[in-house]
Amino acid sequence: MHIFDRKNSNMNNPIKTSWEEFLKSVDIRMTEMARFINVVIVVILVHVTVLLLLEVLREGEYLLLGTNNVAKMIN
Repeated sequence: MHIFDRKNSNMNNPIKTSWEEFLKSVDIRMTEMARFINVVIVVILVHVTVLLLLEVLREGEYLLLGTNNVAKMIN
């Protein structure tokens, strides 16, 4: 069905009806786009959080190894 299809439109005011149909279709597309953007944002945030967590764990491991090496050097 085309947005500006005159067959299904109201004969009293066909322009208003097709404009309302157009706005409804835009609204549907915008909600789908908003849902897609929300999913993308959540995926990016989860990815960044996991990468930061791995980096912190790796840094902690290096710190622990470093303190062990320093302790061995002192003894």
